[in-house]
Amino acid sequence: MSDRPHVCQLITALPYGGAEHMVRDLVDAIEEVEFTVGYFGAEDALVPDITATGATGKHFDEAFRFDPRAAFRLHRFLSEHHVDVLHLHLPYAQTVGRLIGSLHDVDGIVSTQHNVPSNYHPVTRTTERLTRSLDDTTVAVSQGVERAFTGTAHSPSELGDEWCTIYNGIDVNEFARKTEAADGASVRDQLGIGPEATTFLNVGRYVPVKGQVALVRAFARSDSDAHLAIVGHGELEDALRAEAKRRDVADSVHVTGRVPEVHPYYAAADAFISASKAEGHPITVLEAMAAGLPVVAPDIPGVCEAVIDGETGILYPPGRSEGLVSAMSDLSDREKQHRYGTAGREHVSQHFDVDQMAETYARLYEQLYRSDR
Repeated sequence: MSDRPHVCQLITALPYGGAEHMVRDLVDAIEEVEFTVGYFGAEDALVPDITATGATGKHFDEAFRFDPRAAFRLHRFLSEHHVDVLHLHLPYAQTVGRLIGSLHDVDGIVSTQHNVPSNYHPVTRTTERLTRSLDDTTVAVSQGVERAFTGTAHSPSELGDEWCTIYNGIDVNEFARKTEAADGASVRDQLGIGPEATTFLNVGRYVPVKGQVALVRAFARSDSDAHLAIVGHGELEDALRAEAKRRDVADSVHVTGRVPEVHPYYAAADAFISASKAEGHPITVLEAMAAGLPVVAPDIPGVCEAVIDGETGILYPPGRSEGLVSAMSDLSDREKQHRYGTAGREHVSQHFDVDQMAETYARLYEQLYRSDR
């Protein structure tokens, strides 16, 4: 038997998203583990990135997300391949993974909770809760997420017996390097943004919980000389463009849809802005700080653990559009943009680098892997 533990990370699907990027970064950063990354849904945009790290990709659902044959395929895989640790992400994969994994000789089952429970569909939220006792350890990506599930929270990176918090991390230096090398000027030219105009950037799926429709409304009440770029994809894309047109800001609100590379948009921006209603520990906020951008965001769990109000950005009361409008006006100041952005770059490097996340997960894997030996 290999001295390296075999960890199977299982996630609902592999589109571009925060949880999915965390899986990719984890398999890339931990060299002492043999990884398989399994997924159920049809979205597989990150598969090439994952296999490029040397990990094995495994698709368990050939038809559609809730195909019951997926459980049988996972059962067969675990029967044919010894897996030491099963690491599960997002409620559907957690439910299926726990039920099937508990039938096999797996040293440990770990689930990572990427968001507060209220942000999930009631059905998958219920099935996740009913199967959670099958975890050996449940991980929250922020203390806010852990509190939402349990009412209390461990110190970050403290490995508890049942629950612990391990912050998301990104490769700060690499993200900064790619942003600095990106052609932000071309993005501004393409969008028709002048060199002096303050440009706010929002990156995220176009879904209700991200609050982008409310963001457009607030932007329409702010400085008319600024621009707002909303980068992402999802069901509300047409609604966002319609709202910008309705508010007479279609010329300064740029709903890009899916883009091939996000770094040029960070390079083109002067500040990052979020109007999310709920978050776990958003990767995009960490990316923004790595890119040297100040952050405007709601004062909600997960976000407030990353952004220091008045030092790396501005936190405003959630759901209060006047606070969002005021923050946008405040961050039109170039000196403040630079000061907050510089402090944010240092803060994310010290506290949210991928190596810190990987080291803690490696300790957790080792703890479970050796527990029966």
